Amino acid sequence: MGNREDELKRKIEQSFGSIKKFCEASGIPRSTVYNILDRGVENTRTKTMNMVYSFIDMSDPLSCDSIDEDERELLDIFERMSARQRAAILEIARAMSE
Repeated sequence: MGNREDELKRKIEQSFGSIKKFCEASGIPRSTVYNILDRGVENTRTKTMNMVYSFIDMSDPLSCDSIDEDERELLDIFERMSARQRAAILEIARAMSE
C-alpha cells in the first residue's frame, strides 16, 4: 500500500471501525475496497473512488493539488472509455514510458 491507500484505510477505520462496517454502511462491496487498497487508488475507476471518498467525506481525488489540468483531462477521458479502449491506452502509455 502507498500513502494514499494507507490514508484511505486509516480514514475508513477511523470513521467506521473496520472495512467490513464501512462496506455494510456504504453498500460498496468489500472486494472493491480491498482491490483499491491492494492495486492502488490510481488504478481504480474515478467513479468508484468518487463514491468511496464522498461516503467517508474525503476530498475528491480529482481536486487534489498534485493533479494538474492535463492530468485531470486525461482522467476524465479515461473514465469515459470502454474497457477495451482503456486496455489499449494503458498498453500504449506503458510502452511510451519505457
